Amino acid sequence: MVNINKSDLVGMWHADPESFAHGETENSSLEFNEDGSLIFTTHEQSTDKKSFLVYEVKEDVLVTDQLSAPNKVETKFMINSEGKLILDYNGSWSIYIKQ
Repeated sequence: MVNINKSDLVGMWHADPESFAHGETENSSLEFNEDGSLIFTTHEQSTDKKSFLVYEVKEDVLVTDQLSAPNKVETKFMINSEGKLILDYNGSWSIYIKQ
């Protein structure tokens, strides 16, 4: 496990194809911006669906809030030794690779 700060998250992350193939992660991407904004995109066959959020980092917890429907969500996370972002939302894991 690697210690993480907000600047480590900045950039575009895509669902790990290996975890996507096994049904662990949906076909999606996360775009973390320096200003604390986050764009979560679900890639579907005919269109992409985007959700606009804000985020903050509190130790090993990613706190997100959707601007259109305010509700803070806390997700444990880490970046493993391979540089993959692992999100653990109540035991449901999503794995992303930085582009």
